[in-house]
Amino acid sequence: MYSFLCIENIALHKPAFQQYPFIDGEASYDASRAVDGLKSDLSWSGGQCVLSSGRHTAIWWVHLTSILSIHHITIYYRKDNVEPGCPTTRYYGLNCSVPCPDVNCQYCHIETGTCQGCKPGYKGHRWDLACDVGRFGEACREKCGHCQDKNKCFHINGTCLTGCNVGYEGDLCKTPCLNEHFGQDCAYKCNNTCTNCNHLSGVCDSGCLSGWKGKYCHEACSNGSYGIACKEMCGNCHGVTQCDQINGTCLNGCKPGFEGNLCKTRKLWLRIVWCRLQRNMWALSGLKPMFECRWKMPNWM
Repeated sequence: MYSFLCIENIALHKPAFQQYPFIDGEASYDASRAVDGLKSDLSWSGGQCVLSSGRHTAIWWVHLTSILSIHHITIYYRKDNVEPGCPTTRYYGLNCSVPCPDVNCQYCHIETGTCQGCKPGYKGHRWDLACDVGRFGEACREKCGHCQDKNKCFHINGTCLTGCNVGYEGDLCKTPCLNEHFGQDCAYKCNNTCTNCNHLSGVCDSGCLSGWKGKYCHEACSNGSYGIACKEMCGNCHGVTQCDQINGTCLNGCKPGFEGNLCKTRKLWLRIVWCRLQRNMWALSGLKPMFECRWKMPNWM
């Protein structure tokens, strides 16, 4: 009975160096390109190959950062895409018709069938272990989203098999509720009196529109108040204590002696009477009044 190994690339994303860089400081050609795991474009300008300057030697090395066992070394030369590999993954051979030997192998050597990269969702030296809980994808590099059950994140593509946590949606459960919705499955509509609704709880975190109050902005201003956060007080409205909850307008007009939409301005004749009364009080107390009563009254009156 035959057995096949799916070998891990222990040089992947490890620190790499070269003696004579093609262009100093140019990331498109530096030493790290040899260990970035990309090999779909082996051309001069593909940004996936190391390039050195015109010298007789081209020394390159990688630091594996620890003591490791090496099964074999594979070098991909720059071919300018003249000799591409098999166009279909998981196959090799002269006509690219032979399946890769290992069931979890994604890319195998076009001639030998040696596994050079395995399917998303697997890890380990033999690439036979599923990703740990909470991880998925190629080399298990991706982090699962806000799955309702973290054990039910599919290790291959990250799909949350039992749905999302409160406040998230999408197959990967990484998208907060959109379009002013919140809650489980984003099924609840935020109150349209909110300025901004929390995608988890529906609480109006940023406050309410003018004329509304409460955690969910579901309570109209009352007790003679109006405006943003109901902080403004109604004027001298006729027959009612409550004005328009949004802008404070007195819908039934003003009490006698007041005018304006908000009924907060005393009528002119009343202001004159009030002014003269104040002058008389000053005179009776033996003080000289410090103001005069004119048709155009000061703002503080």
